[in-house]
Amino acid sequence: MLAASLRGSGEDSVILSEFMAANTRTLATDKGRFEDWIELRNTAATRVDLRDWALTDTPKNLHLWRLPSTNLPPGGHLLIWASGADQRQPGAPLHTAFRLAAGGKYLALVRPDGSIATEFAPKYPPQSPDVSYGFLPGIQQPSFLSAPTPGTPNESAPRLPGPSVLAVTHSPPFPGPSDPVTITARVTPLLAPIAEVRLAWRAQFHRETNLLMTPAGGSTWTATLPAGSAAPGELLRWRVLATDARTNLSTLPLYGNPLHASRYFGTLVDAQASTPTSSIPVLQLFLPPSQLGGAESESGARGCFFYDGEFYDNVFVKVRGNTTAGFPKKSHRLEFPHDHPFRPPGSGGRIRHTSLMAEYGDPTYLRQHLSFWMQRETGSAAPFHDPVRVQLNGAFWQLAMHSEVLGEELLARHGLDPGGALYKAVGTLTPDFMSTGGFEKKTRRYEGNEDYLELARALAPSAGIEGLRVALFTRMNLPAVINYLAVARLTQEDDDIWANMSLYHDNDGTGEWRPIAFDMNVSWGFSFATGEILAEEDGFRSHPFFGAANVGASQGVNQLYDAVVKVPETRAMLLRRMRSVLDRFWQPPGTAPSRRVIESHIATQTNLFWTEAILDRQKWGGAWMTPRGSTPETMLQAGVKELVERFIEPRREHLFLTHSITNRWRPIGITARDNVGIPEPQPPEAPLRFGKVFVDPEHPGSEFLTLTNPSPIAIDMSGWHLTGRVKFPFPPGTVIPPASELHIVADLAAFRRGHPASKGSPPPWALGNLRGRLGDAGKLSLKTDAGRSVTAIGKE
Repeated sequence: MLAASLRGSGEDSVILSEFMAANTRTLATDKGRFEDWIELRNTAATRVDLRDWALTDTPKNLHLWRLPSTNLPPGGHLLIWASGADQRQPGAPLHTAFRLAAGGKYLALVRPDGSIATEFAPKYPPQSPDVSYGFLPGIQQPSFLSAPTPGTPNESAPRLPGPSVLAVTHSPPFPGPSDPVTITARVTPLLAPIAEVRLAWRAQFHRETNLLMTPAGGSTWTATLPAGSAAPGELLRWRVLATDARTNLSTLPLYGNPLHASRYFGTLVDAQASTPTSSIPVLQLFLPPSQLGGAESESGARGCFFYDGEFYDNVFVKVRGNTTAGFPKKSHRLEFPHDHPFRPPGSGGRIRHTSLMAEYGDPTYLRQHLSFWMQRETGSAAPFHDPVRVQLNGAFWQLAMHSEVLGEELLARHGLDPGGALYKAVGTLTPDFMSTGGFEKKTRRYEGNEDYLELARALAPSAGIEGLRVALFTRMNLPAVINYLAVARLTQEDDDIWANMSLYHDNDGTGEWRPIAFDMNVSWGFSFATGEILAEEDGFRSHPFFGAANVGASQGVNQLYDAVVKVPETRAMLLRRMRSVLDRFWQPPGTAPSRRVIESHIATQTNLFWTEAILDRQKWGGAWMTPRGSTPETMLQAGVKELVERFIEPRREHLFLTHSITNRWRPIGITARDNVGIPEPQPPEAPLRFGKVFVDPEHPGSEFLTLTNPSPIAIDMSGWHLTGRVKFPFPPGTVIPPASELHIVADLAAFRRGHPASKGSPPPWALGNLRGRLGDAGKLSLKTDAGRSVTAIGKE
């Protein structure tokens, strides 16, 4: 049961009077962002100082975010942004340390003594875009306010709400073709008695019909749609409208913003029989005939979606991609309403933005999937990209890859702060913004591009080796950089050099930059430039250092690749990580076919979508990379055969043999003519040792310890961890260069800002943050990802 309470005292009556948890256009912050907001109102006759009052989104911490000293006059309002930015400076805009959730969660205003002034428990109901939720004078029951009033009395709204429509359900949940459907609504009066409750319904995209609902006792109202109201495989949609004696109207769904809110509830008639049997998820898209052309363009279309028993209304669909937008079969971007995000296949939470990638040009459909899969498996932030069957208006439409889009949701899913700056398609990473992919800032757009320009200038070749070393070790999240680059170069990613490299800046945290995998369809030997499959052409795209200046990228040099390759320490890190990924995924030449990881993964995936691949090629035909002589029925098999025989197998030999440190027939270096010198497998006994331990009881955030690698080879520590009372997991891509030292610090941001130990020349490489106090550490052990102890320090 959802509940809200106002608990005024004799001394004060400050309440949480209104909030908005899906602000898309109602009110902007001073930075121009549409953040969610909370409004407080002083209903007392005296001024109230809000110092140490608190807002919280969890009953486990009632003082989660304390307000600064702020005088709220009688009848006054205070607006607080629920942005997560945690800003408490008196007189400046206030921002909580938490965000609101459109799906509903706990929210409370708490007095300094810990008593609760206003509470929505266990959580407020799901919210709709640009509709607020709050209290009207004299009424203890909160209501939705379709005309929000931030900063002014709620009763001053031009439109007051009608009866509260609290819930709408239907039975049976999955109606068959001969089943009547009963719609039940729970409706209670708010400002005046209920006059009538109506059900507006429609089949598919036909004209809407109105039906009076009848009272069924208590707050329950019902209406029944007769069997046959919609044909098998058609949508049945409805909404509830409640009017009171003063003609005030309320609806559910609320539909406060036509661009971002659901208008109808609904279901699919005879859903089980209407959903084709498949080994992959079946997504059903419904578009009115008048919208079909819009879905194939940038203008877009609005329709409905059905997957796994769940109906979604008012879903926006438009074409996605630049080059691929000209193909017969196109990729599409989908945007779901704020009040009903999509529950995608697999694990994880709901999302609002997603896409269906056509992969029309790839006869295997798998190249981009393989790149993202390997990036994720090795620990990089990369989108999911998995096969689905898509039906359009009940008929087969396409085999697609359901793929995450670049944005805040992807960042949050990977544990990154969505408030950081995400730059899409930075191309060559130069100050002139040179990118064939269309440079774009995706998040934190209330600021300019100054942080990007600062990074681009720091990585410029004119900085020299020492300047590049400083930039890499102090500005970049090196494990994430090394991990991403290793996989991208092994899989022969063709487009991130001058187009699709995307970067994330943790502005409010460590300040570090890291790549985010994006748009990797031109990989695994695929080449738009030649129309051929390339695996060993070092003078063109196949060199392991492709993208660096000395290798000679035909469309520009990527400054991040170039810096990593030029600086000896990071070059050693990259080569060691390449070797680790090669051993785990590619495996040396001669590995038995039954044990090959990549080929086994390909077989598993193609077995899942074999039927859909045939249907897809029968409908859309083949592309210019289609193997000669193949038909729609044999195209997938022929494409996989070419992928394995013309890329994976020769690439395996090229990397393990041609570019091995043991290949004496080719000099080791960093030009296109050279062997890069990929090292031998890492020895099981890594010679790492603990070094200095700095303890500061008065300033625990400044504590650190060091690990040293005295050996002449780089050591990959991906997945290793410190154990004991102090813990630290080493992220994927952590490699200690030869004869080097690594600092593991308690507070990485603080260490970088000014710790004396960070002022060396060159500055030390540091990772953080440690969990626990070094002064209380006792015995510390360094263990591998397999749990084997490498070294230890201290006593139990």
